[in-house]
Amino acid sequence: MALPLAKYKRIISVIKNSTSRECLTDILKLYPGVTYNTLVSIYSQEYQKKIKKEFHRHHSPDMMERYYQRYLTLSNQDFQESILQLIANEVDLSAFLLARIVVERHLAHLHHNGNSRKFMTQKDENDMRLKGYDKTPDIKLEVPIAVNGNIVNWIESKASFGDEHSHATYMKDQYYSYLNRFGPGMVIYWFGFIKELNFDEQPGILIVDSFPLEIITLKACTDHDCN
Repeated sequence: MALPLAKYKRIISVIKNSTSRECLTDILKLYPGVTYNTLVSIYSQEYQKKIKKEFHRHHSPDMMERYYQRYLTLSNQDFQESILQLIANEVDLSAFLLARIVVERHLAHLHHNGNSRKFMTQKDENDMRLKGYDKTPDIKLEVPIAVNGNIVNWIESKASFGDEHSHATYMKDQYYSYLNRFGPGMVIYWFGFIKELNFDEQPGILIVDSFPLEIITLKACTDHDCN
């Protein structure tokens, strides 16, 4: 549809003054001639512009630490809704980007507090692509860790619920490639997952819904001669 510039600017104004996609319902009432799909596209484009403009602010060390500490605080409380989504709404950031920040900050804390300062050295997907890898996990650990008896060489963070269909798609498009190239790894579905997924799929991929607090480093075991 052809949208007059004046109407487009009014729609953008409503979006900029809103804190969530719920504003689309209000816009539909104001402009019934505009389709929902058109509004979603406009909203997504505007949101991407906003994220690109404010990304460095959200990704600064101070803000990352603030979001991480907020996540830890809420993790100790009983919430019916997703903690990740709650914080994302508070700071006006996508749940996907917030998940990445929480994972990165958690790994940084483990690196700082660990017995070996090298065990949590990590590469993100941009580092991996510079080396020529096409399909890359969010984080590739230089030295593996163990979580609940499972070896973890890489971590993939998904700001979504892991249902059978989406998980099967990810397995085909991403996880099998990671598994074959980097060995066993861990997937975090921050909004939960179907419990049976951990048992139905090929061994080598641990599925969790938050970042595990109990982590064993393989280097630490080697240093202490533990098997």
